[in-house]
Amino acid sequence: ILNLTEKLGNIEGELKRIQKEIEIYHETLKEIKKINAKIYKYEKIEFALGTKGIQKVIRENALYRLPKIVNIIFSSFDFPFSQIKFSENFDIFLLAPTIEKKDRFVNINSISGGQRVALGLALRIAISRFLSNKADFLILDEPTVHLDNQRRNDLINILIDLKEKSLVNQLILVTHDTEVEDAADTIYYVKNGKVQLVS
Repeated sequence: ILNLTEKLGNIEGELKRIQKEIEIYHETLKEIKKINAKIYKYEKIEFALGTKGIQKVIRENALYRLPKIVNIIFSSFDFPFSQIKFSENFDIFLLAPTIEKKDRFVNINSISGGQRVALGLALRIAISRFLSNKADFLILDEPTVHLDNQRRNDLINILIDLKEKSLVNQLILVTHDTEVEDAADTIYYVKNGKVQLVS
């Protein structure tokens, strides 16, 4: 009987150990299911944010909308380009007249410095408008560089239009060109690290 009692005690001890292992197994299984659920969610988020998800949607939307917005803004400079288009890699091409009177797309490397500055400004504004219908602020650093007098006046008119049409709430312009002051509400001069309010 003593031997049987001892064996029964051993069996009960083994049973408790196995039951404890089963409990641990079930807890581990629950944790694995939770982790798998999180992995599934993360994979869905990764897909949504990845190159086949929202990136693709934004890219396609940008390739469709940006050229339209840029065309509207850039056309106000009266350059001889009738259309701007983007490649799949966002390379920019402009439809230019040729001697043969057959328009063809040219790369931006073949346009003048002033045209590049104007195109860059049009792109900045277009990207701001693409990201939100109305840009809160825009900072331009020396936007009149490489612009001739006519294009500089065109730029000033565009800046005035931006303000009047409320396309940009706040425009901060850094320039040495005093002609641009006509488009400003407030003017500061900075000299030797000192800031002076002019108007």
